[in-house]
Amino acid sequence: MNCEEASALVNDFIENKIDDDQVLSEYLDHICSCKNCYEELDVMFIVSQGLYGLTTNENVSFDFTGALSKKIEDAKRELKKAEIKKRRLIMIDIGCVLIIIAVIIAFALDFMM
Repeated sequence: MNCEEASALVNDFIENKIDDDQVLSEYLDHICSCKNCYEELDVMFIVSQGLYGLTTNENVSFDFTGALSKKIEDAKRELKKAEIKKRRLIMIDIGCVLIIIAVIIAFALDFMM
């Protein structure tokens, strides 16, 4: 992902609107390795949190850096969970296919005798 693509995703990331795990993974990799893009995200996150506090009259934590770090870590954790779930489903699919093959072979051998 390049800086222009990352910049286009800043608001979507802040608003949790990146649904594609691959895009989210590439975005997180990019902002964690590109100082300029991380700074852009940081500024937009601060503005977003400030506006949220003003419009909802809720107390907003002023630890914006900590809140952004937590948001990034939470997103990474959710990606890992999704990847584990995807791998488990693949393993279940493979197991089902192997069972079906074993049953077919058993019937075939039974039929031949």
